[in-house]
Amino acid sequence: MKKTLSFVCALLASAMMFAQNMDLPMSKCGQANGGTDWGGVTVSGNTIHFPMAWEGGAGWWIGGEPWTNYNAVVLEIEPVDWKVAINVEYGTATQSNGYEQKIGTPGNGTIRIDLNAAKKSAVQKVYIQSEMMGDVVVKSCTVEGGADPYDISGATEVQPIVGGVENGDYGIKIFQSQLEAMNPNDVVVFRINVLSGEKKLGYGIAKLVAMDDWYNPQEEIGNILDGTGAADYKYLVKDLIKYAKKGGNTWVIGADSQAAGVILNTYDGESELISTKFYSKSGTGLNTVKANQVAVKVFENGQLVIKQGDVRMNVLGTQF
Repeated sequence: MKKTLSFVCALLASAMMFAQNMDLPMSKCGQANGGTDWGGVTVSGNTIHFPMAWEGGAGWWIGGEPWTNYNAVVLEIEPVDWKVAINVEYGTATQSNGYEQKIGTPGNGTIRIDLNAAKKSAVQKVYIQSEMMGDVVVKSCTVEGGADPYDISGATEVQPIVGGVENGDYGIKIFQSQLEAMNPNDVVVFRINVLSGEKKLGYGIAKLVAMDDWYNPQEEIGNILDGTGAADYKYLVKDLIKYAKKGGNTWVIGADSQAAGVILNTYDGESELISTKFYSKSGTGLNTVKANQVAVKVFENGQLVIKQGDVRMNVLGTQF
């Protein structure tokens, strides 16, 4: 009986640490400060009409509420052929403490922005903006509670792939076979140094692309930041695999052929990649289902190479 009571108490204590998901209803969208629109943007049901690019916005007045037990805001829209952004502004009801922005890529229906851990004790506004004049249909806007899937506290930093990350002209390349050797819920962290504090609205600081789909980024990374400095951008391994698969099986430039994967490209003069780190929640850093794809050293045609699935690299880590 004592064990059962202790278990129930532990469950209750655990539940109190996290909040349930909270919906931001469209019936309240656009009613900030008592108005029905911001900058000429109008809301009718689930449809937001933007009269011009990046002007005004539509959203929710929060008024400085503490969202300390929430992780992110997730916007679901009917996909459009232009960029749509979700913004979170921090501060009290009378004093702003800056805002951050996540820009969705054209055709993507989900835009997720992490809440700033240092500022989410006071959230002032959440609002949507558009790169183009036109209508955006909102399916839902949810404040995400529960355990943070991107939390790396207690996780083990690993580098399970020999020669697993290749630096190159495009920033950094990670091959799909390397990602599939990891657990799908492990976390990859890109640390990016923002060089310019004068970011133009609608542009990120980097982009993630599938290797053979360079001109159609899967996601644009970055916020409008207060000043410059280093910031971490976290992705689940399974999300990067999903991006890699959108690019197909190979990436070909000239005579070079490389296996499917993703590239993180930072914008010249605006930002630079400091590091890429892999964090394993299991402590092993390896997906046992894909264990046969773990890199091994073999001799082929008298040459020592590193083989991982269909990917072959020389001993210096350069793929061929």
